[in-house]
Amino acid sequence: MLHRRPTLSGRGHYTQPLFTLASPLTQGGDSLDEKAFIRTLAVSHRYTLETAQSNVLQCKFSEDGQMLAVSYADGTVMVHDAMSGEAGAQVQESFMRSKRSPKKLMTAHDLPQIVTCLSWRPTSSSKARVLKACGGDGRLLHYTFDKAGALTTSQALFKSDFNQYQSLDYSPCGERFVVGGKLPVVEVYDEETGKRVLEFKRIEGHTSKIFCCKFDSEDENLIYSGGWDRHVILWDLRAGSRVASLSGPLICGDALDTRAPFQLLTGSHTKTDSIQLWDSRTFSDETKRTIPWSSDSTISLVYSARFLKPSKCMVLACGVSQSTACILSTSQQSDSPSPVYDFIANNTQLQGRTIVASDATDQVCAFGSVSGQVVVSNLIKFDKVSMLNGSHKSNSLRDVFQGAKQGGAGCEGDLPSHDLLNQK
Repeated sequence: MLHRRPTLSGRGHYTQPLFTLASPLTQGGDSLDEKAFIRTLAVSHRYTLETAQSNVLQCKFSEDGQMLAVSYADGTVMVHDAMSGEAGAQVQESFMRSKRSPKKLMTAHDLPQIVTCLSWRPTSSSKARVLKACGGDGRLLHYTFDKAGALTTSQALFKSDFNQYQSLDYSPCGERFVVGGKLPVVEVYDEETGKRVLEFKRIEGHTSKIFCCKFDSEDENLIYSGGWDRHVILWDLRAGSRVASLSGPLICGDALDTRAPFQLLTGSHTKTDSIQLWDSRTFSDETKRTIPWSSDSTISLVYSARFLKPSKCMVLACGVSQSTACILSTSQQSDSPSPVYDFIANNTQLQGRTIVASDATDQVCAFGSVSGQVVVSNLIKFDKVSMLNGSHKSNSLRDVFQGAKQGGAGCEGDLPSHDLLNQK
């Protein structure tokens, strides 16, 4: 059922770069000052989706970066062309209509259904795109789209009588998905059958609401979960139990992510130590590292945090106070705490907004606010200027990183803190 169509405004093109990263490359341990590269990320506004009627709760790009799904507090799920912002489909599920408002779908409690979380199934281009969504009323929704982005299937797989889901994530291969929410229970389901295959209960896990469940990006047998009890727990599907845990991060949104080798990112809704990196093999306080947000350490309060692809040496994070939408470097030093890029300072459409959702591809990133806006920015233009031969080349992020690898720049292991672009 169609309600409203978000308006599209301010579609931009590449403008002058907004910040510059300049550093010498290293090769064989020798600094090549005379062959330094100036790397410039041209972050520019692409478009804004305006939906003032309801709060944005989550935004997710499909794996191929072609589609953007946005969920709202009134139960609407909008699917857009990720690059143009054009609306492709609007979907909404419910079990009954309100007699007072026949045109509006309502839940059994006579309140708009809240779609709290989204996840696209990892898939090859030859398969249909699948989007799953969870409702705050315990409903699990399933949508299928064809290659052109048209909605072909829409159904409610089941409705929990006890749980209200807040988190949803697919395994890297797409064969399983995990959900968590109001109850301190982590549920794992089989994608093909739709049946629950495993359940991690409170007796060995969480004691409060779960706001993020995340499969390990390299090992689909490992799941991380976090929430209000300030514990992040690592579960092993093979063992059928928890295998490790850490204390500290207050997870209040989509704020867990992983990268190889053995690194876990946590975004905490706290005034200090809000962005941290952990060694997932030990979860030790001795090996954790806090990424400074800014010179004022009391302004973060993170809702969402993730590694940027394909470099994964940068973090996209958003929160509810000042400087709430930033790109941070995982190599950031505590003696010079400042974002690599501050979206709030450079985008008037985000200023004064409470940002609660974010996601990114290697070309664009999106931020969603409680005022109903989704602001999408370009991330794809890197200008690589060789000071040795004066050549100039503009590529996407992925092209730049692949070119750096082929050109001999070190890409293995942890690189020096000044090198932001060649780290895996």
